[in-house]
Amino acid sequence: MDQTSDVILKPTLLYRLRLLAGAPRYYAATATTKQLLKLGLIEATGRVHP
Repeated sequence: MDQTSDVILKPTLLYRLRLLAGAPRYYAATATTKQLLKLGLIEATGRVHP
């Protein structure tokens, strides 16, 4: 995804993105998280346990 494109997120995706940006901690790999990964808005850390 290039830096000039605008992405309009559904409210659930925006909420999850704000949670992930707010605190560096473990979050389960949900469908919402997988969508954010696919969009390139977050990166997987490899962490599998809290």
